Amino acid sequence: FDWVFTEPSVYQVADDEALGAAFKSVPSSVAAMFLGRTSGDATAWPPDVPRSGLALQGLDGWLASEGAGEAVMPRASFPIPEVAAGAALLADVSGHVDDDGINRRTALFRVFDGAPVPSRALAAYLAVDPGADLRIEPGLLTVGPHRVPIDAAGRAILRYCGAGGRRRAFSAASIIQSELRLQEGGTPTVDPSVFKDAYVFFGSSAEGLLDLRPTPVSKVLPGVEIHATALDNLLSDRFLRDAPEGAALATTLLFGLLGGVLVAIGRKARHSVLAFALCLPLPIAVGFAAYARGYWWPVAAGELAALLALIGAVVVNYATEGRQKAFIKSA
Repeated sequence: FDWVFTEPSVYQVADDEALGAAFKSVPSSVAAMFLGRTSGDATAWPPDVPRSGLALQGLDGWLASEGAGEAVMPRASFPIPEVAAGAALLADVSGHVDDDGINRRTALFRVFDGAPVPSRALAAYLAVDPGADLRIEPGLLTVGPHRVPIDAAGRAILRYCGAGGRRRAFSAASIIQSELRLQEGGTPTVDPSVFKDAYVFFGSSAEGLLDLRPTPVSKVLPGVEIHATALDNLLSDRFLRDAPEGAALATTLLFGLLGGVLVAIGRKARHSVLAFALCLPLPIAVGFAAYARGYWWPVAAGELAALLALIGAVVVNYATEGRQKAFIKSA
């Protein structure tokens, strides 16, 4: 579930108990909690809410490394005890947004009150395989047989896939209608077999519920789809990794040098046009090639370097040519 049930039912406590019992009836069910720096009414783990019990080897040593402190959250919002007690795991659904407001990365775990809390994706994985070996070290998180490249703050780069990053979705109304028809002996609108041996995420997509997130593939992707993408990346080992800094810097300098040289050695306007046509698409092509090999390449830096070098070389050429003409005329 991608909803945090922080408040009791407005009708009666039996509603909350029924929801908790439904969670408990599914051994792999995962309820949601929210971790934050400024939001959340809890600063310590409530005594009536079971702790996550997540055993993450190497956590203490990793937290001492530079940048790892960003994974520690001082505040949290918990579901009501009736719901929390019935779930196999509690998962953090706070997500992560880059500085420009785009959801490119995900934290597979965060730390609250000294305890590691799995993300929605990692919790779904552990609900099915609770004995999976978990280890962390600088640059790498190991989850069973899977190895996830992470940054200094423990975040992994998502690889979105499919039509806009979406997976098969069903409305809550169609599920409820199907259940009612089954109870009446009729034919359901949704065949229950589609959920067999599947991970099922429950979240919202309506605009009024404010859970539509901007991503590299869509401006309005439901937040629950981001969690599903993270689980998909984990299961298929498809997380992206940052490009090596040395290689990215060298390539950026090379783009700039190439653009400047090509324009500088050209003697006619068509030579400059050809240099622009050759150099400007090059950083984009390298970015696509790196993406195919699992790297997130800094395309904008290379594109900017090539553009500035090309423009600078053109300006220098015109200035030099102008001085030569002035000298000849004067002579």
